[in-house]
Amino acid sequence: MPMIEEGSIYLFSAGTVKMSNKRFTSVQHDFCLNFDGRALVEPVEAEDSAIKTSAFSFLKLSAIQQMSHNSR
Repeated sequence: MPMIEEGSIYLFSAGTVKMSNKRFTSVQHDFCLNFDGRALVEPVEAEDSAIKTSAFSFLKLSAIQQMSHNSR
């Protein structure tokens, strides 16, 4: 029985963001998420509609250095 099921919602923690090594992956993005034995994957009891109403403001990682400590 797989731990992660398509269509379900999960909280991932204790991962790291790394540059993708294009020689060893088919991922087309510049960055990838990596998880090791310390990672936690927890199912979240939530309705899909609650997630769709969440708003995100994506930034380039290089822009984070320009932000003040308490900005959102």
